[in-house]
Amino acid sequence: MSEGKRKISDDQVNAYDDPINMTPKNLKLGFWILRNKRRLYRIFVIFLGLIAAGTVVYAVYGVIEYNTIGREREKIILYSSGGLDISDYREQNRPEDLRISTPRALTSSNGTDLTVRISNTNEKQYAFFDFCFVNFENEACGSDFILPQEQKDLTLLNSTLPAGGDVRFVINRILWQKLKAYEVPDWAAFKDQHLKFEVDNTQFSTYTNEVAYLEFSVSNNSPFSYFSVPFDVFVRQGDKIMAINRYVVYDFLSRSTRSVRLLWPEGEARGGSVEIVPNLNILDDSIYRPYSAPEN
Repeated sequence: MSEGKRKISDDQVNAYDDPINMTPKNLKLGFWILRNKRRLYRIFVIFLGLIAAGTVVYAVYGVIEYNTIGREREKIILYSSGGLDISDYREQNRPEDLRISTPRALTSSNGTDLTVRISNTNEKQYAFFDFCFVNFENEACGSDFILPQEQKDLTLLNSTLPAGGDVRFVINRILWQKLKAYEVPDWAAFKDQHLKFEVDNTQFSTYTNEVAYLEFSVSNNSPFSYFSVPFDVFVRQGDKIMAINRYVVYDFLSRSTRSVRLLWPEGEARGGSVEIVPNLNILDDSIYRPYSAPEN
């Protein structure tokens, strides 16, 4: 055998110090991986599939277990003698009932206007409710809200309820909500900032048609713009309501003023002082117009 084709022994091969560690053992492993690449890929995919399937099964089991057993278990824990005293907590945080005065029915040109004064003495709770004015077998129904520490004259205009007889006011359903402290830390300041409306120049005027109009201007001095702001309009003699109307200002922008002319002959005819109050749920985010920069 020539020197150019000298045979290398196995001991020399095994003793060879490869600077990149490319030993026969590593070569064999690399060749095996290449030959079995597809099989290894399938095994890896199956492994991931089993993990995903197990996760889904566990999640489904958790949902089923909670809805069938978990809720009852929570009730047992909460109401057990060793848990929280929920009854005392609820009693301490139960809202005071609304205070309701005697309702009134007023004849108007478009039907019967109904009103009742209600008061919410709770400092941190407000309510949504469904109600009915009832006169014998007749009833006129609606929905309304009342804010914390609010006294309001609830109205239902142009109803078909007969004005005579004994009118009763009934709340059919009420849903109490509690103020979120992190959203409204100071209710008085929140209310003053959002209900910053100013009414000026209120007067009845008669023009050439000899029909009375109620005229006034109203300013939105708050930093908020509203899609619409309903104003309840009352004519009072002392504390007694003589006539009721409503006017809605649409697209009421912050720091703007609107002039209003409301056709209302019966308001002037019944005589008394005029009171104009906003009837706006400032805790409802949907009433606010989003801010937009003025156009140049």
